[in-house]
Amino acid sequence: MVRTYRKADRSRKYTILSGIDSKECLEKVRAGKMSPTYAAKQLNCSRQTIYNKLRESHHRTPGHQKVFTDAEEASFSDHLCALSEWGFPVGTDDLREVVRVYLAKQNRQVPTFVNNKPSRDWVARFLRDHQELSKRFAQNIKLSRAGVTRESVEEYMVNLKDSLEEVPASNIFNYDETNLSDDPGKKLAICKRGLKYFENVRNFSKSATSVMFCGSATGQLLPPYVVFKAEHLWDSWTRNGPPGTRYNRSASGWFDEKIFEDWFKTLFLPATRHLKGPIALIGDNLSSHLNPTVIEICRQKNIRFICLPPNATHLTQPLDVAYFGPMKREWRKVLGRWRASREGSKNATIPKGRLGSLITELQTAMAPKTSRILVSGFRKCGIVPWNPHELLSQLPVVDVKIDLVGDSFKEFLKEHRDDVIGSTPGHQPKKKLKVSPGKSISPNEVLKRDPKPTSTTPAIRGRKPKHLTPDDKPRQNAESKSKQPTKRGRKPKKAALQ
Repeated sequence: MVRTYRKADRSRKYTILSGIDSKECLEKVRAGKMSPTYAAKQLNCSRQTIYNKLRESHHRTPGHQKVFTDAEEASFSDHLCALSEWGFPVGTDDLREVVRVYLAKQNRQVPTFVNNKPSRDWVARFLRDHQELSKRFAQNIKLSRAGVTRESVEEYMVNLKDSLEEVPASNIFNYDETNLSDDPGKKLAICKRGLKYFENVRNFSKSATSVMFCGSATGQLLPPYVVFKAEHLWDSWTRNGPPGTRYNRSASGWFDEKIFEDWFKTLFLPATRHLKGPIALIGDNLSSHLNPTVIEICRQKNIRFICLPPNATHLTQPLDVAYFGPMKREWRKVLGRWRASREGSKNATIPKGRLGSLITELQTAMAPKTSRILVSGFRKCGIVPWNPHELLSQLPVVDVKIDLVGDSFKEFLKEHRDDVIGSTPGHQPKKKLKVSPGKSISPNEVLKRDPKPTSTTPAIRGRKPKHLTPDDKPRQNAESKSKQPTKRGRKPKKAALQ
């Protein structure tokens, strides 16, 4: 298959008429309401093309004959959509293997396929002909998140409706912390074709700083709350940040119970003091957030503390769904510009005193679209306006009908799903090896030191074997006494003469 087809010079230009306009023009020509010449001008084609369309002279599509029929390709497309909705998308090489299995089950040989397996060019043509399919990077999701059931989400939405009763949209807030890393990421640039090592000289590190964000359903973003990884705070770290920003520190650099309580008292309560009516605060159910002091203050201040269902924040949390993605992309741009400057090129990591100004630059760049993103995030999560169908539509389809999946796709699905969803084996017992410092050991030496027992019945610690008789017990005790080691410096006592 030719990857990039180029017509020869002075070749005939073919006009492809498709769409509603062409059908309407042809119907008017058949009814006598429009002349073929005027229709050709309207469709920007020759008059002979109009005659050919009216006579249906060229009813076959141009090009080489397809390997599969339209029904077979439509079946492939439906199966690919079903597998992607179930959480097991098929890649390019997987699709080629599935097609090979499909041809093998039919005892069918395709001469244009090498080893009866389609090429990547065939997959490219297949995707071009089926516009309902597209190639995208699949986001990895843990098994715990994939196990979110429809029933748990429906129960959450019912409880959420009761909790948000008589709460205005301006009083509904969502909070979550994230990390601002010190890695600006890769840069798409121009280089010489065939260059083996294409590098960008720029400092970066694996360090990150935790920042708490909180936004309302009407698009209001509260000031950030920054937590440094340090034991003490310095005055230079708190300069040039966004107005109202508060700073704290912890040994791990993460949010703990005390820091969350401090954020709630010193930042959230003052920022929402002017609001009238009940307030709803939505967040995940981390142990550091479930603070008894915070819950008691919420009861006194008429603040409804709402926890999201476990392992479902990627679907139910507005900040995760809508805000953090564009914010992280803008942060990489801000960090990349600073790394390209003279100051950023000399520092191995971001100085803590420079982080405040970078966050200010980040929020300045995000300001024109922050309100729109937050509003869309609450709407996508079905919170404001309350719409359970908006959230349930994002859940993967689990009840896929096996009858719709062909045998070849069924084998691929069974192989991958059983390996992932199947029961995980338990941890094998391990034994500490006594190896001198600086020495190595091989698996064969391990087996020589600790050979496998020949008996199939394992010995139980603290219990005597059941096959011993009472007559054997004194003999065993006598033998064990005779084998007891003697104390140092003393000779064993001689047996008394009879």
